[in-house]
Amino acid sequence: MNRIRLPTTRKGVTHKVRVGACSMYLTANTKDGAIMEVFGKADEGHQAEIDGLCILASLALQHGCPAATIARHLRHRRYPPHGIAGQPCSLSDALGMVLDGTIKGEAV
Repeated sequence: MNRIRLPTTRKGVTHKVRVGACSMYLTANTKDGAIMEVFGKADEGHQAEIDGLCILASLALQHGCPAATIARHLRHRRYPPHGIAGQPCSLSDALGMVLDGTIKGEAV
């Protein structure tokens, strides 16, 4: 499948998420209401990991993979940094939560 090209100007929603001591901002940009790319900014030395997760998710989205499928595969993965009760249990879980929340139009 060919990659869907995105317009220069996009609409998006940014969520502030904490995973343990790591705080990050995750942005989901949309085209015609569908999530087409995600970006993240993380502290505590986790920027490279969130970049990799966001690039992979964005490429999958732009090649036709549904956001719900990506979210389902990212959710509930447990690895450091671990979140405390009420927080995501990993960076990939946080990204999955943001995708789910954006699909449903909810704040994360």
